[in-house]
Amino acid sequence: MSKATKGCLKHLIAFILLIAVMVFGSLLYNSIIKMQKPSSGVVGKLSQPKQKTLATLHWSVSPDYLDYLANNFELIQEQPYNYELTTQQINELHSKNPNSKILRYRSSVEIFDVSSNYQDPASWSQSFAGRQNTQAEWDDIWAAHQDWFLKNENGQYIHRKTGAEMDGKRAYLVDPANPGWQSWLTQKLQQYIDYGYDGVWLDLAAPTYWSGWGSRAINPKTGKAYTNAEWREAIIGLVSKVKQGLGNKLVIINGLNIGKEYYNNMSPHPLEEASVDGFCFEGFVRWGNEPVGKFRSEADWKKDVDLVAKVSSSSKLLIVNTAIYGKPYNPNASKEDIERVMNYAIASYLLGKNGSSSYVRFSPPSYYDTGVPSYWGKDLKLYHLQIGDPVSSYYYKGNLYQRDFTTGKVLVNPSDTNKSYTINLGGNYQTPDGKTVNQITLLPKTGAILTKYHTNLLRVPKAANFFKP
Repeated sequence: MSKATKGCLKHLIAFILLIAVMVFGSLLYNSIIKMQKPSSGVVGKLSQPKQKTLATLHWSVSPDYLDYLANNFELIQEQPYNYELTTQQINELHSKNPNSKILRYRSSVEIFDVSSNYQDPASWSQSFAGRQNTQAEWDDIWAAHQDWFLKNENGQYIHRKTGAEMDGKRAYLVDPANPGWQSWLTQKLQQYIDYGYDGVWLDLAAPTYWSGWGSRAINPKTGKAYTNAEWREAIIGLVSKVKQGLGNKLVIINGLNIGKEYYNNMSPHPLEEASVDGFCFEGFVRWGNEPVGKFRSEADWKKDVDLVAKVSSSSKLLIVNTAIYGKPYNPNASKEDIERVMNYAIASYLLGKNGSSSYVRFSPPSYYDTGVPSYWGKDLKLYHLQIGDPVSSYYYKGNLYQRDFTTGKVLVNPSDTNKSYTINLGGNYQTPDGKTVNQITLLPKTGAILTKYHTNLLRVPKAANFFKP
């Protein structure tokens, strides 16, 4: 065999080996991807959140955004400020994503004076009130059902404290235990179902009397101030009546409050007693109106995480919400402050999350200041991380709370000591921004979500290596 022939044969063999290695690498990569089961499966063609999250609609929706919603979200809450989805849009969302559920928002214990010219801070407040009840409904209730309205010890109606959105006098508190109100609310919510919605989201169905009302209501049954236990019992009766009326349609309430209050042995509690389909944990690890640098104690933080673990292990749907309100509460929150809270909240959620029926949402100040729901952003890395399924429950080691996943790891430092802690990860991981680490340092009140590093398994030798003389 000539020298030239030998050289050609050598090149041919090298080329065949290169193709074989590339095919093997591709097969290996695909097998790894198949093993990396995302923690949630979301229908979609565009960027897909790997952690289930929730879309909340306040404003009009363009056709492109309607496609994005259908492709990326199974759960959508309509809280109409000055616009509401049309029946055609709801049907289109259902057609594009048959798994989607669209919930209509309503306050569970308020009726709104629609037409009065109050000094609302937000331009959309009057429109929003009119989407809670019509002017004709307000006129009828005001004229014929004064027994529904709650009053304080001075005989005054109960209103909201005026906030950043609405003049408080526009909202009137009604008695959740009143059978007439329970029937009216059920019929009103049935109108939403007839319109095309899959269920309802009942606000202010909380296990304690809301501090946002200007004064304490008198319980008509006792003639004394409503106690929290009486309030919970009334709320449980109200939402259970609604669920009975709506049948197989979803009824979701924000009936958890926070872990500290739940574990203070509240009885009765909506979690155990209310016949509803799910709950919103609205103040997870913080309340939105608190300063961005304020954090709960480690003990209270742990109760929040444990409550997520408890509810997400049940048959109930769970929505976990963490927010940082903008003006006037946090007008100067920095990008670093916001990212710190976001990482802390979502990592804390992942420590407790179980099952496949829980959703997480983080709402930054820009969402409240501009109405732009930036958590929808296609490039928000924390929702796209494929950390896989949990290997075990969370545990405490190296002064950090940790949880291992099939293709990732979550760590949180909720300590009250104001100390940072460094641990060895026992292998290579990637941070959300793509940095490879084998150890990590967590500052106080911070969290980290890491994915396993697989690049070494997929390395293919360069072609030049096969063609050396």
